[in-house]
Amino acid sequence: EATCTELLSHTVSSNPRAGRGVATFFRDAARANAIVVLDGAEFILGSVSSVQSSGVIGCETYSLAYQIEQYTGMTILTTRYEIGLLDLSRLPKMRYVVPLWTPSVNLREKIWSKLLPKKLPVSSSIDVKKLAERFSFTGGDIGSVICTAAEIIAGGDNANIQSPSSVTTELLEQVAETHLKKMNQSMGHSIQSMFQ
Repeated sequence: EATCTELLSHTVSSNPRAGRGVATFFRDAARANAIVVLDGAEFILGSVSSVQSSGVIGCETYSLAYQIEQYTGMTILTTRYEIGLLDLSRLPKMRYVVPLWTPSVNLREKIWSKLLPKKLPVSSSIDVKKLAERFSFTGGDIGSVICTAAEIIAGGDNANIQSPSSVTTELLEQVAETHLKKMNQSMGHSIQSMFQ
């Protein structure tokens, strides 16, 4: 499992042989008969409007797309972007597109409850209903927020949030707000920066 940006970072280099990192990754995956999971597929599929306005795409991205097309095993691409924002024509051999929608409020409430570790120090009962209603997160986002909150109470660094001794609804809200801002920034800039 890797992210598209990790693979592309191996190709973006002053070393003319750096592009071999992607080929090596897929060769190793083929030897292991592995299912390749790549997060951040927007770096390959871009957005239709971005490509139309810029008219260019990096050769390293073409290299990654080429390796995906040539790979005889299964490749799963994931992205946070809606299908309509992506240019699916870049991977013509793609067989299936499976949209996974953001969970409903009721399901998010269950996810919050399920993912909160039983041994996590909690100062009062966590209002999972409030969190589920306020933040339209996926299960992965909820897990990230909980992990970050646990790191904060363990004394991890976070310049924006004061380190309490236990997890509270307020702490989870603060972490979720920060997570949401990072998501919005990343989604707003990742595709545009790739084509500039």
